[in-house]
Amino acid sequence: MAESTRRNQVYYDHIVFAWLNSNPDSNDIDCLLRGESQTNLRSLKTLVQRPGLQLGNIIFVNDEGVNSTLSDDQVRELKAVVSFLNHNQNWYGPTVSAGYCDITTTTRDDFLSFIADHDDLENNPVLPDDDLRIKAYEMRTRIQDINNNNNNNNNNNNNNRPRNNSRGSSRSTSPTIRRAAVNHLLAQFFKKKRPITDYTMSLDDVMQWSEWDRQLRALAYTHGVENVLNHLYSPVPGSDEEEVFEEMQGHMYTVFVRLVKETKGLQIVKKHKDDRNAQTIYKELSDYYAGEAWQMAIANLDEMETSIMTAEIPDPRRQPLLSYMQKWKLKLDDFNSLAPPDRFMNDAQTLVHLKCFIKNVPELQSINNMVTVMCTGLLSSGRTPTASDKIQMYFNVATTVDKDIKAANRGRRGTSSRNIHLTEILGEDAEEYDDDVTPLESNANEALPEWIMWKVKRWMWRCYKLLPPS
Repeated sequence: MAESTRRNQVYYDHIVFAWLNSNPDSNDIDCLLRGESQTNLRSLKTLVQRPGLQLGNIIFVNDEGVNSTLSDDQVRELKAVVSFLNHNQNWYGPTVSAGYCDITTTTRDDFLSFIADHDDLENNPVLPDDDLRIKAYEMRTRIQDINNNNNNNNNNNNNNRPRNNSRGSSRSTSPTIRRAAVNHLLAQFFKKKRPITDYTMSLDDVMQWSEWDRQLRALAYTHGVENVLNHLYSPVPGSDEEEVFEEMQGHMYTVFVRLVKETKGLQIVKKHKDDRNAQTIYKELSDYYAGEAWQMAIANLDEMETSIMTAEIPDPRRQPLLSYMQKWKLKLDDFNSLAPPDRFMNDAQTLVHLKCFIKNVPELQSINNMVTVMCTGLLSSGRTPTASDKIQMYFNVATTVDKDIKAANRGRRGTSSRNIHLTEILGEDAEEYDDDVTPLESNANEALPEWIMWKVKRWMWRCYKLLPPS
């Protein structure tokens, strides 16, 4: 195997199993590349640079034998590979004079930090920069020459030093070698594995801060980097602890880049992309989410909860009953998605508030009768209806009420009652509410029309037939 082919294969393996391997137990990207027969460095570069290719749409068989697709993070990382290769080579030198940069010395943390420093690598990739390569190579060569000259001068000075050949004296023709002090704390820190993939919960919303912070602190303590989350901690300058703390900061900076998605938090993290001061980032995140943002979120929650509990369907209503109920339910779902666990509205509470919401509906008594009959039918089948069942029943009955009112409105415009009943029997879709037709405002003060009551009674009779004989 030629030297270049061997080198490319080593680089390919390092990219796939070091840079892109976020989960040691299952490497989805490796499965995708093998499925697409892209198993060398050249074909990998070609694949990720193919115009118009949607990597997230490629279906592959994962390690468990299941069809799968790449996540958004995996796609972003895969598309950043070529940019990171160019970045390393640009700061190493021209391939003609300096050779190829040894990327096996870089880690996944280096790769993720590079991605964090570049906002949009897909549209603004890092390209080969010949001028930068030449300058970087010249600077490194100049530094090496200076170091070589200093070493030669030290050797000459030692060789020219007068020797003492008297008995009992010790002679030395080489400079004294000082052993560099070993930072045992730093060596111990590097021995422990701290997978970034351990941090799984992203911060997408203000209301997630409490749970997100709890999980973050627990993992930081497990990984031995909890000092970053203590804004009062300050190691002695120049000490071994300071070197360890710098490594902790780099680790936690990568964590924040990976997890923080909420708009304000993302701004805070990006503001520190140059200094990567994870300790300051956490302090600013904590001050914002546990202070100003939290108070605003709680105030918004209180307002949402009040509007849900006090809302009522207007009388007369200008929209279908089901439309009012669906909008109300969507608001309640939004509240539950933001509320902490202790304020979550369960099905029983939802049912109570739903009844209050529809209390002004003239057909309410008939609706309650229908729900009662349907609950009796469930009981006869051996199952006790839950609050969720009853909520669904109210929505089903609302659909029926709207359909009947549409049919009645259509009858008032000249359609015979016979055609109305034919429509009901044949199951044709009724017309939508027309803006030029006034809803049945008489329903506010009168009972339902007789033909509707006949239909309700027929439905109740069918449900009654389901009851076991007494």
